Amino acid sequence: TRRDQTPVVHAATVPLVAVVPANSPSRTLPELLARAREKPGDLNYSSSGVATQQHLAAELLASQAGVRMTHVPFRGTGQAVNEILAGRIDLAIDTFPTYLPHIRDGRVRALAVTMPQRVEWLPETPTVAELGFPGFDAVVWYMVIAPPGLPQPIADRWVAAVNKAYQNQDLRKRISDAGFVIGGGTQQDAARMLTTD
Repeated sequence: TRRDQTPVVHAATVPLVAVVPANSPSRTLPELLARAREKPGDLNYSSSGVATQQHLAAELLASQAGVRMTHVPFRGTGQAVNEILAGRIDLAIDTFPTYLPHIRDGRVRALAVTMPQRVEWLPETPTVAELGFPGFDAVVWYMVIAPPGLPQPIADRWVAAVNKAYQNQDLRKRISDAGFVIGGGTQQDAARMLTTD
């Protein structure tokens, strides 16, 4: 990963959110996990496929909580969303842009966000970390990445251009309205993020 590409600048982060159907008996994440403990394997969760960010985030939660849930992979996010809206899936952990309209319409209930801090779109929704899993951090991020050996002056131009673009308030609003946390920063910040993750 570090040899075959050059991290340039962090573009944006997409938080994930844990949601349940609107008619779920689980009002909170601890209640859902208690149900999972009572009946190992009975609760299911959806993803858009094996080893996707949704699958891995749910498995990370299950592992840290010491519970077993059944993974139901679909061939895409659309199918997974339809199944949770229909109440046939107990839990989904997916990107904010995917579920924010359904949360706002009351078609699903948000239990927790997977970033270390709460998100501006749903400030009342706690983080997984707050609910007893310190350090829990499962997000999707985007980065400008170049081939190995990118000349430093070109990298510097990219970093400057992205950071300048993010000073535009209209652009910032469009990105935020879409459910993304704005990136930016230095090339060293991007390299650190890539290494850490």
